[in-house]
Amino acid sequence: MKLRLPAIALFVGLTISAVPMRSLASTHVAAQNKQDLITELIVERLPGRSSLGAMSLIENEFDLNATVESKIVDRLEVIQLDQPITRTEANALVQQLVGSGKVASAEINEKRYVATAPYDPGYPEQWYLKDFATVDKGIGIESAWLHTTGSPSLVIAVIDTGYTVHEDLATPLPGYDFYGNDADATDPGDARLLNQCSETPSAASSSWHGTKVAGVIGAKVNNGIGIAGINQQSQIQHIRILGTCGGDTSDEIKAIRWAAGLPVDGVQLNPTPARVINLSLGGGGACSTSEQEAINAATTAGSIVVVAAGNAGVSATNSSPANCNNVITVAATTKTGARASYSNYGSKITIAAPGSDIPVTSGASTYTIGSGTSFAAPIVSGVVSLMLSVNPTLNNSNIMTLFNDALHPVANPFPTGPSACSSNINDTYYCGVGIIDAGHAVDAALSIAPEVFSPMQPVRIADTRPSGLVSSLNPLTLDLKGTFGLPTVGLGAVALNVTATGATQGGYVTVWPCAATKPLASSVNYAAGEDIPNTVIASPDQYGKICLDSFTPVNLIVDLSGWFISGDEFHTFTPQRAFDLRQTGLVITPTTPYAFQMTGNFGIPTTGVSSVVLNVTATGATAPGYITVWPCDQPQPYTSNLNYLPYQDIPNAVIATVDANGQVCFGSSSPTFLIADISGWFAQGSNLNVMTPQRLFDTRPTKRISTTPIYILDLSAASPIALGAATAVVLNVTATGATKKGFATVWPCDQAQPPTSNLNFDANEDIPNLVITKVSATNTVCFNASTPVNLISDLMGWFAP
Repeated sequence: MKLRLPAIALFVGLTISAVPMRSLASTHVAAQNKQDLITELIVERLPGRSSLGAMSLIENEFDLNATVESKIVDRLEVIQLDQPITRTEANALVQQLVGSGKVASAEINEKRYVATAPYDPGYPEQWYLKDFATVDKGIGIESAWLHTTGSPSLVIAVIDTGYTVHEDLATPLPGYDFYGNDADATDPGDARLLNQCSETPSAASSSWHGTKVAGVIGAKVNNGIGIAGINQQSQIQHIRILGTCGGDTSDEIKAIRWAAGLPVDGVQLNPTPARVINLSLGGGGACSTSEQEAINAATTAGSIVVVAAGNAGVSATNSSPANCNNVITVAATTKTGARASYSNYGSKITIAAPGSDIPVTSGASTYTIGSGTSFAAPIVSGVVSLMLSVNPTLNNSNIMTLFNDALHPVANPFPTGPSACSSNINDTYYCGVGIIDAGHAVDAALSIAPEVFSPMQPVRIADTRPSGLVSSLNPLTLDLKGTFGLPTVGLGAVALNVTATGATQGGYVTVWPCAATKPLASSVNYAAGEDIPNTVIASPDQYGKICLDSFTPVNLIVDLSGWFISGDEFHTFTPQRAFDLRQTGLVITPTTPYAFQMTGNFGIPTTGVSSVVLNVTATGATAPGYITVWPCDQPQPYTSNLNYLPYQDIPNAVIATVDANGQVCFGSSSPTFLIADISGWFAQGSNLNVMTPQRLFDTRPTKRISTTPIYILDLSAASPIALGAATAVVLNVTATGATKKGFATVWPCDQAQPPTSNLNFDANEDIPNLVITKVSATNTVCFNASTPVNLISDLMGWFAP
């Protein structure tokens, strides 16, 4: 077990003084600043007068054509000039208009711009946030802030000494202390006495290192005190592994896993997994196997790991975790852009960032100056968090690719001169691809089209049992924007598993965006005493909320398994009733399938559509059977989309491919009525690949699935999915042959089994459900059940990377 020491340098006092500042734009058109070219006036007409008098004066005196661009209120109008004039000319025109007596008032219609520069008094001293084009070679944060100041749903973990309460830092999320083995991540101080620690025998006062790192990432902005953090919105989570004499690799491994939402023995799962993990620490030696495995698991789970290069002024190949794979290793530069003399260098470096003379938050709500790669790393962590804020679907591989993308460079080149870093990996003082630029990095993140679907480890987001019955008089509202790991922007729809339970009479559940009128549609149909699940792809309203209510009182359990990004690839809307064959008396039988025209209806275009999102319910059957849904121009497959028993109303979600004419066919093995509601459609070219259903497995009659052993489905051989070609799969899973009530869970095998359900079943029932699940890194999906049951699974489609 090797000893870890925080990678920190000397700290000196800082006196912060308030300095007035303003943000200036300096783009020129010829010799005239654009802000001084005027094209519009705001004019108030006199009572009873038209605009003609003012416009004729403008045309006669200034040889300009003028039109009313818009009306603000009553007699107040915006006058548009046909060509720009200078500010001097505009001032003269305003004076002449007012002096003519033809208008009540006139003024220039001044431009307004986003204010990005904060008024924190220490901000002028934060040289590293300035634009690289200035004397100080900073990261150009204000260019990034024009796009985003962060996402409240994003979590940044700081694995360090813990935290102290500070006036300029928001209250962090609950973290963990692996150094002290408890849930209190506060920093008690790491002061040491002379000869107290064998590897660092000198005495030292407390470093308050975790508090300093947190301030670089997320110090409060525009609060009139202190400094400004890079990310103004996201939440910080502290995980303590360092104390008086450093820390251990074993605690670092635990912390990385816990931060990413992965299991650690004896510790509850982290309910708020981090997208960015900052490690401003290190020690000598190679990256251990266990250390690398923890990092690999974290990045697979969706985290980005950022590591300080180290402060020994040597090659980082001998500093761990800086020398591990799948991490962003950060070297430090000075105000001039030169390599800081203490910074490690070499082929293990990914990128550089300012690290010298950094104003930071410290203990007891004080401020100081920090120098070291410990403060270069959180600068990169902050920038990466902004990249994820504008494109939440980016993963570790995407970030690494962007960092090396010459077409969308995220860094500025190193200046030449003494102590210069090199971007040539063959040179001794290689410091990565350059000095990170926040604006360039966010632009690069925006250049990648986000994946239409982002699968998640399933998480329970609502359970109204035992006393919170949902009804039409007591609806359930879920606020999804920025919660449960969902983004605040770009959230088009969510994949939910909704289970109705505890009803005393039959009914149905409706799910819809709260701001819309409740539709005449059903999302889950249930009978008294039954547990009925259904996958629901629901579109939140503009406030991020979805509503659920029920025709009769029932308890609801809701699990979240992923989300769809808003955009041109997937279009959702409030559910609409597509058809109800009970109204026409048409019974579907094995010999009389039903074809329905999807495109050209419900606002769906006639071309460019690949598939539609349906909720299909079988009702009125007098014998058991199953429903199959398929594109009408293909043969009917030997698979099922929902199974039913006599006199049951059984729903299931279906993502159905439309044929060349925009039609979908429905067939049944026994006579039954069908009801279908539609809630969205996928465009051709999206990363959803819907296919003719393919039977993956059927455990009948002798291979019942239970809690042990777990059934592992290897999708590598599942045609047409090749190894690694899917991030998530769309399955239809049916439970059958149970002798008592239970539930089944489906999850990616490289993650811990979640405490959620994908389908609930009763004894002697055939219960289907559509399951959209993330695929493990080895292309496997796991299944188990709380009680023995046979499972049947059909592959309906997959989401490509």
